[in-house]
Order: sequence, then structure tokens, then C-alpha cells
Amino acid sequence: MERASATIALLDEETQAFLASPIFPVTTELQNEGTSYVFLVGATQPVPERFSVLIGEIVHQLRSSLDHLFAALILQNGRPVDHKDSFPIFDSVQRYKRACSLGMLDKVSATARAIIEKAQPCFASSTPLDTILCAVRDLNNADKHRMLVVLNSTGAIGRNIDIGAPGKLLLDITGKPVSIIGFGDPKPVTIDQVPVEVFRIMLGSPVSDFEARIELTPQLVFERCGLAKQMSVPKIMPILAAGIQHTIDLFSHEFDADAF
Repeated sequence: MERASATIALLDEETQAFLASPIFPVTTELQNEGTSYVFLVGATQPVPERFSVLIGEIVHQLRSSLDHLFAALILQNGRPVDHKDSFPIFDSVQRYKRACSLGMLDKVSATARAIIEKAQPCFASSTPLDTILCAVRDLNNADKHRMLVVLNSTGAIGRNIDIGAPGKLLLDITGKPVSIIGFGDPKPVTIDQVPVEVFRIMLGSPVSDFEARIELTPQLVFERCGLAKQMSVPKIMPILAAGIQHTIDLFSHEFDADAF
């Protein structure tokens, strides 16, 4: 767990530096015959593959911590460990009971079996795939086969939208003051090297010149984490680590204080 925490800190430091760099330029253009002022954002470079490597290391370290715990429980019960032994994580009650019938938990003590069962996502949550144990399991399994999908995504635009310039009246093409009749949906969008719309201002009459500014907050996200889409990597990684540490702590009474 110490290694996972150190790697999370390193990932956070590097991602913050990447997101703070000027690689997400915002451009603007008039559309719909001058009645929409649109903000576009693109990335001048892709997400470094190193971030995927670091994330893969973290989820592997978290999963391995659970497997080391399971091995320690077996040894504590006076039984040998083999390469097939791993901490069980099940999102299906039926599959869990079948694995138990085949001896999955026979090597650990009765008290350890009770704690393991209570911690299973299939018993602990009505949406087991959204639990921390399942998220770590699935991210680790994905990393075994390919690089984790990490995308650039904008967060919500800032609270302030600056429109116009001090002392300058915004006029439509007829010389009348222009009215703003609506705004686009400020939901996050995936940022690629091809600019995409992130926000728009809808005008009541056509203009040939308009000026406005927004604040853009880019972030790194998992394409999917559990059932959630576009989950912030810097936010979720410490949560996953804390959840795994909590699971490990459930078994503290199975060991001598000095050994645990």
C-alpha cells in the first residue's frame, strides 16, 4: 500500500503539471449566420502514455495488496499458499457461492471467511460493479490486456462568463444593442486534437463582431470506472486506495499486532 500511495502522489504531481500547461487553447467563432457565439477547445498534444503506465502500476499494487493479505490469512491458518490463491472479489452471489463450494475459502479461518463474505460487492451493495473492490478488480484486469483508457475532458466551465469589453457596447449588424437569449449546455466534453464545442452563447439577432471569454478546467478521466463514465483520475485514485486499505484493516484481528 505504501508503494501505491507513493505512485498516486507522483501521478497527481505529473497530471497537475500537464493540465496546467498551455495545451488546451480555446478559440471562438460565429455560427448560425451570426446568431451563435461558439467556444471551441482542442488539445495540442495527446495525454502522455506514462499516465496510463502509472495508473496501471497503482491498480496492480492495490490488487496485489489484497492478494498478499489473502496469502497471509492462509499462512496464519497453518496452510500452504499456491499460485492460484487470490483475494476473492465477486459481483454475483451465485458465482461466489459456487466458488466457495469448490473450496475457494477452505484455507482461511472461519472468522476470516465471514469477513471476506461480508466484504464481497455482491453482498455489500445493490450495485456491486460500483464498489471499490470491483473497480480495482476491473481496472487491473483491463490493464493486463491493454493500456487503460485515459481521456482529456473539460470540467464544467467556470462560474463567470465575461461578455464584451469595458466601455464597448455590443451591437448587431443593424447597429442595435444585441440581446442574449440563451446558453448552451456547459457539460464536460472529451478533448481531442480536433477542436470541439464546449459552450455557446445564443444571440437574439445576427452580429458581425462579438467578444466573450470563459474559464476552462481540463481534467484527466477514466473512460469508465465501475458504472460511472468520465471519472476524474486524480480524484478517484486516492479513494480507491483508501477503500483497499479499509478492507485490509478489517482483518487486523486475524493477526498479532506486531505482525500486522
